Amino acid sequence: MAEIGARSIYARLAVRMHDVELRQVLSTFRDDEDVLVEGVRALLTAAGAKRVPHSSLTRASIGWMLAACSRGRSSSIALRLCHDSECTVARWYHALALDLARTGEAESAGACRDFAQTKQRHARVLEAWVAR
Repeated sequence: MAEIGARSIYARLAVRMHDVELRQVLSTFRDDEDVLVEGVRALLTAAGAKRVPHSSLTRASIGWMLAACSRGRSSSIALRLCHDSECTVARWYHALALDLARTGEAESAGACRDFAQTKQRHARVLEAWVAR
């Protein structure tokens, strides 16, 4: 669900930001989130999950509301929330990768490490705008 929310917020923030470079970054993040959502869905399906959501009205609504409030200085709040979320979810993926590796699920562990690296990259890039 975190990835679905991230996909929603990045899509909405990308069209609201005045900084052209930031708009491009957020659009790229949105594309990354598409890949992550599908990767997580595939991982969960392979693990035996019966129903894995592709979207969430709640997460989309929250993304819309956060983006709607992102004007001027308030956009830094949205970017900080995105940064914090990226850091948190990266830690989750790292922990899951370790657990999966311990249980012998090397392929799934590798996928989770890849997910974590994507989230860490997003966090590092967002730091440039959060610091402003």
